[in-house]
Amino acid sequence: MVQVIRYYDSPVGPYDELLMVPGKFEWKDDGKGEKRRNLRITRIYVSQERTCWNGRMSWNIPKHLARFQFVDHADGTTSISVFPYQTDDSGVESAPSTTPFFAATYKNIPYLPSFPISTGIGKYLGLDLSIVQPSLPEGKGMCGELPGTKRWCKMLALEYSSGTSWGWWDLGRKEGDERVPLLGDEGENRGREGGNENWWPGIGRWRVGVKMEDAMMEFEVGEHWLPVESEEELEV
Repeated sequence: MVQVIRYYDSPVGPYDELLMVPGKFEWKDDGKGEKRRNLRITRIYVSQERTCWNGRMSWNIPKHLARFQFVDHADGTTSISVFPYQTDDSGVESAPSTTPFFAATYKNIPYLPSFPISTGIGKYLGLDLSIVQPSLPEGKGMCGELPGTKRWCKMLALEYSSGTSWGWWDLGRKEGDERVPLLGDEGENRGREGGNENWWPGIGRWRVGVKMEDAMMEFEVGEHWLPVESEEELEV
């Protein structure tokens, strides 16, 4: 799952965000000796320092800074590009890249009515949408926005919108190249220079997505714990 979010209001001010949740990861519940599987955010970029620091410290979310670019076109589409900060010679993430990590164009599917949606329905369907994040290594940022953590964290993010609509994501790197198939395969999904034609290799240029207008988001207080080996080290 890939989400692009524009926070117009938050406790740390407005900011933009790109996050990736590739699926569920196995982890060991040391308290019960059981292996569990939960969602995990593996990559996430944000546009300001305060939310970067807060997300890492509060929930182990591996936030890094990036420059976001949104362009609204006359045909109703919106192009989105995300330029992560790169490290300089000293290892500090000091300036955004000139090449985007993510670039795509979104367009609503016409004539389909909007609808309400809430991730809170997951618990009634027997779905565990909790996110479990391991501890984070410290990074090198310009303003101390990349702190590390030692504890694991489990949290739940709730999203709701009364005006959700269906749309198409165009992930093609080269606009107008109709040779790229809808669902594509690795053989046909490459550009003339041998690189991947799409933002993400092997998934095809066009993907269905949703847009949640005026969405509300709520983040629960995280549940934190130290791994058993860390607790033993602290007792020595």
